[in-house]
Amino acid sequence: MMFPAVQGASVPVCSLAERDRRWNLARRFMEAEVLDGLVVFGEGDAGPAPFSFDSWFTNDRPGVLLVFPRDRTPRRADPAPVLGRPPGDRVFGVQ
Repeated sequence: MMFPAVQGASVPVCSLAERDRRWNLARRFMEAEVLDGLVVFGEGDAGPAPFSFDSWFTNDRPGVLLVFPRDRTPRRADPAPVLGRPPGDRVFGVQ
């Protein structure tokens, strides 16, 4: 079962089809480069030009550390509780 969109989101979010396209692209890259996974850094509150590579995978508020195994569901590590979300809440299929 896929996970539903974030309830009450006020910004556009990508579809699950787009999520799958992005995840498959990353997995093809990992396969080609003989990588078991990626660690993706997101600096969500860094000012006017944040580094938010993590949001490309999570489709959510930037600022997490994402572990993206080639053959399993990605997992995120929130540096602090994400606004209004309990720890471990699933977003865009990422836990």
